[in-house]
Amino acid sequence: MAVKVNLSKRKKVVLDAIEAMGEPFTALQLWRYISKSDAGVSRATVYRILQGLREDGTIKDIVLSHGLHISIRTEEEAYCIMECVDCGRFQMCPDLAATMTASSQNLSMIPGQIAIHIRARCRDRQQGVCQRAIL
Repeated sequence: MAVKVNLSKRKKVVLDAIEAMGEPFTALQLWRYISKSDAGVSRATVYRILQGLREDGTIKDIVLSHGLHISIRTEEEAYCIMECVDCGRFQMCPDLAATMTASSQNLSMIPGQIAIHIRARCRDRQQGVCQRAIL
């Protein structure tokens, strides 16, 4: 019984971290974020909990154009993700996703899923290194 209670506490830690990050993330980014405040959650535990969250629909797994897997927490079927090429940080772009959805409807298409991946640089980078790195 103690194992179940412990796992639910860890799951809450993972869910709280996903909420606090507020952006798309890799499993490794999530684990690094969690390990800053809770060293008791292993990388394997984070991966196992993420798998369960994918299976129950809490998060979506997205494979980017270069093969990297990231996770997002969204109900939307259209999403645009910008990735900083310097730090690996991800940002959602809801306005662009909405524009793409409207454009497809204007073309008499019903979008099933729209996924856009844009590689860019963070606006506030200095001396070639992004200062907002979460890695």
